[in-house]
Amino acid sequence: MNLRADLIFANEQRSASMVSMRSITRVASIVGPAAAAILIAFIVMNAIALAGRVKTANKEWMSVEPRKEQALKVLHAGKINDGILAEIEAWKHSSTDWSPQLTSLQKSINPNIQIRSMRISQVLNQTDKGFTARTFSMTLSGTAVGGEAEEAVEGLQKHFIEDDAFKELVASAKIPSYGADPDNKANRVFELECEYNPSAFE
Repeated sequence: MNLRADLIFANEQRSASMVSMRSITRVASIVGPAAAAILIAFIVMNAIALAGRVKTANKEWMSVEPRKEQALKVLHAGKINDGILAEIEAWKHSSTDWSPQLTSLQKSINPNIQIRSMRISQVLNQTDKGFTARTFSMTLSGTAVGGEAEEAVEGLQKHFIEDDAFKELVASAKIPSYGADPDNKANRVFELECEYNPSAFE
């Protein structure tokens, strides 16, 4: 017959397992608060670092914003200046060089013709392609003397159509007025109108 005698009380008995609920509870009671403390410290440190970055970014923005405003003003002024320059270039492109024309007229005009006035005018209009253009016109008023007065005036009209200084620029040359001079019936007074080709703003 086998007999077993327990010589220790039940509350003094120990489990043979290396891990017990009591040890787990003890470890959890230590590790849990420590992990929570570490997590809280990590969150706080991140919050402090983020606040520092926000503060640095704000300082950078405060230093950059005035320069940004200045840059925008300079950019705006640059656009205005570009527009003015483009307009000046357009006017320059649409202008005509009068010097060669006046020189040609001076050298070739008939001695029987006396020019009393010269008027150059311009109008702005739209071309067939929709571009704004300047159209120049030249009006000459004068007196033709002698028996060849009519031929002299017709020669002047022809000069505006055929001369190299005019033929690429002038669209038409007309004589709307021609007749006897009230002050001297032997002379002829005339008016010659030259219409130029449109000169586009480009």
